[in-house]
Amino acid sequence: MPLFSEVGRDLSRWPSAGHFVSWLALCPDNDISGGKLLWRGARRVKNRAGQLFRMAAYALHRNLTPLGNYLRRMKAKLGPQAATMATAHKIAVIFYPMIKNQVEYDQTIWDARDAQREKKLQAKLKRQAKQLGTSSFPLNPQAA
Repeated sequence: MPLFSEVGRDLSRWPSAGHFVSWLALCPDNDISGGKLLWRGARRVKNRAGQLFRMAAYALHRNLTPLGNYLRRMKAKLGPQAATMATAHKIAVIFYPMIKNQVEYDQTIWDARDAQREKKLQAKLKRQAKQLGTSSFPLNPQAA
């Protein structure tokens, strides 16, 4: 496994998933001087482990899993490069506790987050419909 040869099985040198993702260079970096933003983007680091996570994220484009849906949603919102980086970040955040705590992947955590996101989206659409002076109602596909 090339990932374990790069990272190792002991992730104790990174206190949190955020530190781990930062080491992988899968998070945004800002150069600020005097309150002025000089540069914004991903750090240019040649980290083979980070590259593996980006390759895994790139491969999810046609995948019908929640991570594939996340990649496509971010691609529409941010563009292809930033979406790949964001998805790789998410995969690394999932990977970190699995290896550090020796636990299996728990899909229910991400299902709950997706359900919460869907609920927020529905509330936002209802609020926007109310502001426009219209009413929103759920479409019933069984009635058609």
